[in-house]
Amino acid sequence: MDFAKLIAKNTIFIISTSKCYMCFLVKSLLVSLGVNPMVFKEEEEEKSSVLMKLSKMNEGFSSSTGGPWDLPAVYIGGKYLGGFDKVMESHVKGGLVPMLKEAGALWL
Repeated sequence: MDFAKLIAKNTIFIISTSKCYMCFLVKSLLVSLGVNPMVFKEEEEEKSSVLMKLSKMNEGFSSSTGGPWDLPAVYIGGKYLGGFDKVMESHVKGGLVPMLKEAGALWL
């Protein structure tokens, strides 16, 4: 799977596993804010392989998060935001909606 192309092609992109409750909550939050994220669901057995691909893809990023170490992995505007904790933190601090607007996912 070429995640780089999928991330670049979709304004909001979430990589999750099919039975991940945190992944469901992140998607539900984004939908409740008025965006329609693209969700790529992987089976639990493939999770470590997916995380390995994502961490290799993000090696050059100078980010405090470093890279996805768990799922969901949330990308907004082609940039890695983080997982469940980072999405919720951004929302509570009021930074998520401006981030979504800047990426072109929200017009309000």
